[in-house]
Amino acid sequence: MAEALRALDLVGKDPGEASRTADVALRAARRRRDHAAASVALRARALAEQELAHVPAALASGRASVRAAVTASSAELEAEARMSLAFLLLGSGSVAAALRQADRAAGLTRGVRGARIATQRALILQRAGRTDEALVGYARALPVLRRARDSSWEARLRNNRGLLHAYRGSLSAAETDLRRALELYVEDGALLMAGGTELNLGFVASRRGDAPQALAHMDAAASQLLALARPVPEVDLDRAEVLMGVGAFGEARRTATRAVALLEGAALSLHLAEAQLLLAQATLADGHPEQAREAAGVAAALFRAQGRPSWAVLARYVGVRADERSGDRSPGLLSEALAVADTLKAARWRVYELDMRLTAGIVALDLGQIEIGLEQLSLASRARTSGPLSVRLRAWYAVALLRLHRGDGAGAERGLRAGMDALERERASIGATELRMHVSNHSRDITSLGLRLAHSRGSSEALLAWAERGRAASLRLRPVQPPRGSDFAAALTRLRRVSAEAESARLSGGPVRGIDHEVRSLEARVQAHARQAGGVWSGRPALPDVTELVTALGDSVLIEFVHVDDVVFPVTVAADGCRVWSASGVDARRVQDIVETLRLTLRRATSMPLVHGSPAAVAATSRAAATMREAAGCLDQLVCEPLADYPDRDVVVVPTAHLQSVPWSLLPSMAGRPTSVSPSAALW
Repeated sequence: MAEALRALDLVGKDPGEASRTADVALRAARRRRDHAAASVALRARALAEQELAHVPAALASGRASVRAAVTASSAELEAEARMSLAFLLLGSGSVAAALRQADRAAGLTRGVRGARIATQRALILQRAGRTDEALVGYARALPVLRRARDSSWEARLRNNRGLLHAYRGSLSAAETDLRRALELYVEDGALLMAGGTELNLGFVASRRGDAPQALAHMDAAASQLLALARPVPEVDLDRAEVLMGVGAFGEARRTATRAVALLEGAALSLHLAEAQLLLAQATLADGHPEQAREAAGVAAALFRAQGRPSWAVLARYVGVRADERSGDRSPGLLSEALAVADTLKAARWRVYELDMRLTAGIVALDLGQIEIGLEQLSLASRARTSGPLSVRLRAWYAVALLRLHRGDGAGAERGLRAGMDALERERASIGATELRMHVSNHSRDITSLGLRLAHSRGSSEALLAWAERGRAASLRLRPVQPPRGSDFAAALTRLRRVSAEAESARLSGGPVRGIDHEVRSLEARVQAHARQAGGVWSGRPALPDVTELVTALGDSVLIEFVHVDDVVFPVTVAADGCRVWSASGVDARRVQDIVETLRLTLRRATSMPLVHGSPAAVAATSRAAATMREAAGCLDQLVCEPLADYPDRDVVVVPTAHLQSVPWSLLPSMAGRPTSVSPSAALW
């Protein structure tokens, strides 16, 4: 029995070793016909297999553990075996079967063992959505576990209850439970469980809107789990979600890619489908529609195979958006967009439906099917005065497209400004109500069309104004850290929780009318608090006009790079006014390639020996330095030509995303000049 108990103790510390130890203990128990020890060994092996993601093997061992306990005529062992089997069934998605096993176990024992079983039963009730009953179960079990100094099970209880508090919006209570659970796990040396608790603390921080703290917890969880050679796809998925929320799309894409690879290796198709969808969303937001379409197609197929239609249509939605972004204007895409829009309407997923109406309208107009195009845009435009912000943004974009089709360019621009005004007024709640990439993509669409209109009429000041609106939308939506200890913070927290509940309800096919009403009510409360709070939480960002910029610059010159479709335009502001340089602009992909070459060769040139070292190493450094100088000169000719008209002046640079990593002092036009770099002219 001692070896079997040792295997059980190893599960939370080293599941691989626990499984091997359980096998040794099981063979010994069977030789002795010790059914009690065999039950414990089988239970340890089942739990270890579950930690190692070997679900069928875990269930088989769990059922065998119950049979051995019944043969041993031990009520306590049977209760523990049934409770462990219930936990395994819960992990495999069989909630009803898990509850049946838990109920059978509950009447078999008392005392500390009974408290452990009550803890597991509460977890199953929690997963089944019976949260009030779960809290009662936890409250009854905790004092017994604490009196018995059963730190391992107290940690489990607090970890599970902490998550329950988080889902109910009681974030302070959640953090208290989770931090105590983390302390207990670390004291016991259960580092695997401690890593999971760190991940849960990251989830609580993300619910609070504290992205830096969430990422810190997730990084700590990843470090702990990797030290145990444990795959961490769940950490990567949660981390990618947080990164999406703060607009770090490139890093979110890389993180989701890693999670997909881990899940494919573990053959965990349930989570793999969700990971593929997240990868598709991050990849689309990062500007790679072809790869996004591929991931969305894989996700949709997996969701259909799993019988999850709401998830499947969401994957189809991402696929259609990716096709449209990649330039597809086929009749097949139009048919798919219309079909997906109707399905989303039936599911009351208003934001996604409007996206599909817009896509269908754009594609139909490009195909010459004017009646269908105008009808879809008209349907989308009707929501411009009601509903969540993301709905109204899409509606105003549809209004602009309708007016533009009718030849009313000025009216189209007024519609776009109305959408951006709504975004600027209500940025306090951004991130609380939007599903991943929505608002960032919507504001990007509005800004892109505004830039095209400004460029088409040759207005340098309008081009600069739209560029600054776009930068304000992405840079000044809301503080990453929310205000603590106030009604404002409480309203934001509740809005995040209820918005997540609305998403879950749609994905599960549940009712959403009441939840949507609560979301709108909470949005209004958040906006009221934002207006009262003032400062960065209220009002619209100050967009400087050219006169103000000229005054602030004095003898300096500002060069702001504006990205219109696939072209970059340099715009200067100096004492002689505002000017757009190069009527045709500079190819953005070429700029990106040169910047990447410059970045890589700079790294090589500064990391290898210049004089000392082998002749080959010195020669490689010399070649890297030459390539670096060549790339710097080429980039200088492409984007810094306007500065020739302003010799010897200090320079303020406002780069595009492609130019953010440029070492400006290496460019000939910048050499020797005092240069400052800012994300926007307004922030400068």
